[in-house]
Amino acid sequence: MSAAEQIERLYAASLAKGPFPYRDCFRLLEERPGPEGTLIPELDWYLSTVAGNSHSASRLNGRSVAELQAAEKFLSKSFFEYFPQLVPYRELIDEARTPDLHRNLDVAEKLRRDLLPLVHQALSPMGDPAAA
Repeated sequence: MSAAEQIERLYAASLAKGPFPYRDCFRLLEERPGPEGTLIPELDWYLSTVAGNSHSASRLNGRSVAELQAAEKFLSKSFFEYFPQLVPYRELIDEARTPDLHRNLDVAEKLRRDLLPLVHQALSPMGDPAAA
């Protein structure tokens, strides 16, 4: 099984299943009120963007250069790198307190790290050893 197929399979078995982890997010917001209105929409955007890229990992070569460059830019950062204002929540996210959110962020991070080299490969001109 190719790396792209493994990514698609992990996506289908994890992020594609189950509802958004609202309950865990609300638990975090109760424990540590933060910037109002940012945790849930930022998390939704991040997870859905990782999911979209993961769902079509085996079709990366069919994307335009602009789409691949946008994917590369997005995949170059973790959730908390995108949203440093939410870092105070990181220590509260664990398997016991927020199991669904913890699992979603772990899976999203693995998918992000695994997708990035595939995007780089898709951006590399075929047969050009200097581009590798």
